[in-house]
Amino acid sequence: MRVLVSFVFITLVFGFIACSKEKEPQPPENKAFDVFCTTFESLVANPDFEEMDSEVRAVKLDSELEKVIGQNTAVYVAWSAIRNASPEDRWFLYGEAAKSIDYSDWKCSAVEKYASKVGSATH
Repeated sequence: MRVLVSFVFITLVFGFIACSKEKEPQPPENKAFDVFCTTFESLVANPDFEEMDSEVRAVKLDSELEKVIGQNTAVYVAWSAIRNASPEDRWFLYGEAAKSIDYSDWKCSAVEKYASKVGSATH
């Protein structure tokens, strides 16, 4: 059952990515994934990171991502969906989102380590 739910979720994420339209110039999608990583690293480096709950971290990350990559990028659309996924599935889903834009070698140690701690806390 969990595999089916994950499959449906991934399909929806990639559908949203495919349908996102750019209204203003945005970084190329591969670069946007790197900017996502850098922004995530900055969040993790925040001295208050451990005291924040998962949802507060997500709100802070979301606010920064809106500024640096905009809401109309595939990365932002993926983030918006994946933040609501089960914490243990998030790293995998970020990797799949990167693969969907042919960035299969994307790596981000901060996201890999802390993806489960940034997002919806309702799981």
